[in-house]
Formats: sequence, structure tokens, C-alpha cells
Amino acid sequence: MGDFNVALVIVAAVVSVLVLLVSVYLLVNYQHPDDANQAYFPKLVVVLGLTVAVLSILISPPTSPTARPAARRSTTGLATSRSP
Repeated sequence: MGDFNVALVIVAAVVSVLVLLVSVYLLVNYQHPDDANQAYFPKLVVVLGLTVAVLSILISPPTSPTARPAARRSTTGLATSRSP
């Protein structure tokens, strides 16, 4: 198990829970007072949508180092030498 960092897994879990809590807070804070105890399925969809949107942005930096590098073009075939 030396291929992954335990601290990174713990940080990812904590950030995921915090994002979920912030999504629930935003929903509760901005909901209409008449919708306080009804329409649970749309609220679940909104919370999951906000959570997936934020986590999809946060997953980009860890996947960047594992991406294959772009192919480099060779500059040896270019006509850069001067003719006398």
C-alpha cells in the first residue's frame, strides 16, 4: 500500500463532506419559506448537483500530473540554417 498517501485520502474525504454540508447550507439558506418541509426530491437533486459540480472542479488538479504529456514536435527538420 505504498502507492497512495493516507493523508491525501483523509483530506479528500473531509473536503467531500464539507462540500456536501455547504451545498445543504446553501439550499436551506436560499429556499423559499413556503417550501420548508416539502419537495424533498428536488432538494436532493439540487444538493447532489451542487456537490458534483464543485467536486468535478476540485478533481482536476490531482488528475493533471497523471495525464500523458503532449507530443513534442521535433525542431530538427526545420530549415533554420543559412546558406552562404
